[in-house]
Amino acid sequence: MSEPPYNVTATDGNKTINLRRMNLVQLKRIDNLLEQVGEFGELRLIVEKGAVRFVEVVVSKRL
Repeated sequence: MSEPPYNVTATDGNKTINLRRMNLVQLKRIDNLLEQVGEFGELRLIVEKGAVRFVEVVVSKRL
């Protein structure tokens, strides 16, 4: 069973894009995770059947 496409518009005040694969809740979660991983972190989006299903978070620390 396929999920319906999202009709979400995001803008930075100058440019506007239509999100086709993520909704606002997912976008906010990803933004929060990006803030948490810091300078040397990494986020990996795992896509299953055309939709983002998981996010892997990798955090590295400088020694």
